[in-house]
Amino acid sequence: MANIWVTGASSLIGYGILKSIRRIENPNNLIGSTIHKNSIAPAFTDVCIEAPVSGTEGYIDWVISVIKDHNIDLVIPSFEEDVLFLTNHRKQIELAEAKVVLNTFELVHLCNDKW
Repeated sequence: MANIWVTGASSLIGYGILKSIRRIENPNNLIGSTIHKNSIAPAFTDVCIEAPVSGTEGYIDWVISVIKDHNIDLVIPSFEEDVLFLTNHRKQIELAEAKVVLNTFELVHLCNDKW
């Protein structure tokens, strides 16, 4: 069993990811985080955490504490701000012994430049 954390769990993509993982025969412990107090996320997670706004001061410390407190094996960002933030802090996340579902640093930054 893996502890999988999906950020932005109340977004359409976030709970879509959670629903898809839930269909896998191998059971996983699903943790979701959301900034919304009255969210749909608890319906799709085993644990739902209220999150600060992505990228705000202290956000990386919060991310690392969630990874450690919930023994997170895999982090899946579900929205653009977290993809960019977690890309820029990938080393810290990996030092906390979690994997993160992201493309390469170069490709994420290339795609972030819409021009």
